[in-house]
Amino acid sequence: MQEVIYKFLQTYFVYTTAYTALFSIASHFYRSKKSCARPSQYQRIAILIPVYLENEVILQSVKYIHQQSYPSKFYDVFVLADSLDVKTLDKLREQNIHIVEIDFEQRTKAKAISKGLCYIQTQNSYEITVILDADNVMDKDFLFIVSQAYASGNMAIQGQRVAKNKNNNIAILDGISEAVNNAIFRKGYQALGLSAPVIGSGMAFNTHLLVSAFQEIDLASKGEDRELQLEIIKRGHKIHYAEEALVFDEKVDNKQTFGQQRKRGILNQLISLIKSFPSSVKQLLHGNLSYFNIAFLSAIQLPRIINIGLFSLWVLLLWLFNRSTGFTIVTFGLYLLSIIIAVPRGYYTKSTLLALTRLPQTFGIMLLSLFNARQANKQFIHTSHSTKHEIEL
Repeated sequence: MQEVIYKFLQTYFVYTTAYTALFSIASHFYRSKKSCARPSQYQRIAILIPVYLENEVILQSVKYIHQQSYPSKFYDVFVLADSLDVKTLDKLREQNIHIVEIDFEQRTKAKAISKGLCYIQTQNSYEITVILDADNVMDKDFLFIVSQAYASGNMAIQGQRVAKNKNNNIAILDGISEAVNNAIFRKGYQALGLSAPVIGSGMAFNTHLLVSAFQEIDLASKGEDRELQLEIIKRGHKIHYAEEALVFDEKVDNKQTFGQQRKRGILNQLISLIKSFPSSVKQLLHGNLSYFNIAFLSAIQLPRIINIGLFSLWVLLLWLFNRSTGFTIVTFGLYLLSIIIAVPRGYYTKSTLLALTRLPQTFGIMLLSLFNARQANKQFIHTSHSTKHEIEL
């Protein structure tokens, strides 16, 4: 039994290292297809923002929307308002924001977006639908870049989410994690001809495709973004990563919220892996490697911080039990190097070095989240945000 466990863990660590190294290296061969030309024809865009309780946050976020360089007459903003104050709703209407009031006993983001999609279909005809979170702030050229990517034939587009704040060690680590994800799972995938995954916000879709895909999604699911991307990829579309389409996103800056987010993410990953495994094999047999990659090859891996912690413990255990550690240490070194080369240069700072001292604590939080993941499915987990992080576009 010990030998079986040994071979299983060694195989897992080798696989994870090889996978991470492949796409981390590939990310450096990614070439953006940015176009400097303005769209020859402006598409009408609907911006959907699901909001729960975040009165001050949504008021802060929408003030940036009107700074878009995209002509304002070609886009409309729809706040999917769940439990917002009457005063907040009035202030939003004063800024020409459309309100879609949400009231579900069992709330999920999928239900809110679905109701928003039903609503916008009764309004003007929108070619593109953008989905944001309440705290998201689009860079002033976001809609232009999305429009250009769409005009180039991309039916599903994921923008680059970047950190709005770096106010403490947890926020810095969270920002680094997302930056590495962008490099490995988006630039790396796209460089090798695979579809990029979505993040859950800062994404845009052909409206008809989005409406159609949502009809196949379990609206009670708390992992609607995973289901959505697989449904779109199954239909033969690749999700385009638009690196220049920046969306500023607030990073988690406290341990409790960090743990809640990771708990939810781990559970959604596990549920998606189990549900999509049969279809992932079927799609692979039909030549859809993008589907198989996201649904299985990526999903069977634990989060990076947990991998780093387990890798460290594994080396220690091998040493304590007098097993050969040379190969494992080299593998671990390659894994760390693959992550390091995916970190943007902007994070090579003294603040990052200080933040890295929190990795053991973060590993502990992640490990607890892994064991308590089942609890995340029993309730709606809301991530609160702050209004203290101002940005300049």
